[in-house]
Amino acid sequence: MAQIILSDENCEGQADLLFRELARLGFVDMLGLELKTLSQVGLRKGIDDEAIWRYCQENHCLLLTGNRTTKDGIKSLEYTIQHLVTATSLPVLTISNLKRIAPDPVYRERCAIGLAEIVMELEERHLGVTRLYPPYQFIGGIVTMAHPATGKWPRVQLIFTCHQCNVTVKFSIYYGESTVWANQSAAKLAEWARHEGHESTLHYEFYDGRERLATE
Repeated sequence: MAQIILSDENCEGQADLLFRELARLGFVDMLGLELKTLSQVGLRKGIDDEAIWRYCQENHCLLLTGNRTTKDGIKSLEYTIQHLVTATSLPVLTISNLKRIAPDPVYRERCAIGLAEIVMELEERHLGVTRLYPPYQFIGGIVTMAHPATGKWPRVQLIFTCHQCNVTVKFSIYYGESTVWANQSAAKLAEWARHEGHESTLHYEFYDGRERLATE
């Protein structure tokens, strides 16, 4: 069965470019993707967001849109997905920066790959999620090995940055330590997980451990 990607009115041109990129990468045939506009599925121009969202849920379509605000109150898409989502709801796919799709081929490719990954993992991971932001979980890993020892245990320091929300989370994992997930680290990990699906980067560095004393 084909997976329909339904383009919102605010991004029809960008959706077409993104779909061309998906075709170039071979994902259209591989995943059976189809791109539709609101008019092509019989939805009138200017229809309210809740009706669009309900149509997508009832017809197994993935809505592709740009960032929406809540200025329309209870009629807004954000209000709709926050109040009507269930454990089996399909996510809304939100392109965080529509203006980059046309002029930036690297960003366009990342968004296409992210969208394809979401479709591939849709049933297993993404039902009940309100929004996902292609490029999905794009990780830019920067690895620096063998920093000077900072303690008796070798450790890796992770710095997670969500560019969508302008949030940075920093914590360390110590190799050999029996209580790696202390309450503080668990809270930071939970904060990291809260931004799953947003455009993000992960910076990680490895530090040596000093030679341990006999009494340690």
